[in-house]
Amino acid sequence: MEQRKRVKIRTTLPILPPIESRDEIHTPRLIIRAPRISDVPALHTLRSQPEVMKYSSKGPDKTLEDTRRSLDDLLPPNDSKTYYFLIFQRDTGDLIGRGGLHGISGRTLGWPEIGYSFKPETWGKGYGTEFLTAFVQNWWSLPRREAEIEVDATALDAQELESEVSPSAVERLVAAADVNNLGSRRILEKSGFMAFREWTGPDPREAYKGQQARMVAFACVAPGQETRGGGSKNNMSII
Repeated sequence: MEQRKRVKIRTTLPILPPIESRDEIHTPRLIIRAPRISDVPALHTLRSQPEVMKYSSKGPDKTLEDTRRSLDDLLPPNDSKTYYFLIFQRDTGDLIGRGGLHGISGRTLGWPEIGYSFKPETWGKGYGTEFLTAFVQNWWSLPRREAEIEVDATALDAQELESEVSPSAVERLVAAADVNNLGSRRILEKSGFMAFREWTGPDPREAYKGQQARMVAFACVAPGQETRGGGSKNNMSII
């Protein structure tokens, strides 16, 4: 990815509860809960599917051990910096997806960055929007702390950039999607995210090494803060 100007800002970030005390999130069709070590077999079925892992930087898992190692990244003591969930159908109990954040500090844009994936047989049925809408509501309900972080300047509005030294900015939750991943882009838009930047850079995915990828970044802000930025289709940065 081409590096853009980073700006040090004052904002807020969530205080993440320990994984064992994270509440389940229930929607009309889904149960969204924190992962457990006993989930490895079901999670492997999900993570070993090429279609599910198409947009993952690591590609599909080959063995149960691969899946166990991926789960270790989310379990204690790593749960202090991750906020990730598994997604189950309420009526069958089947694991159909996963989603959340692998880190509070996003590598691409600086802000917390969410990702998600679902089994192909569930695509087009609204599960992605149902999950993301519920996750976002849960995310903004978490207690907050003041923080100073560096973020991509294109995610900020002019008012927030007025101060030359550590400007104050409304907290964002962001996501990045392949421009051609229309399904994921629709999920983000339906869940209150707005696009604010496109760029072309080296594709980070294992199956596409050496190729270029066209990406689009989305952001949302806490309820009641919509007028202070968070990304706008009308001022999107194209590079």
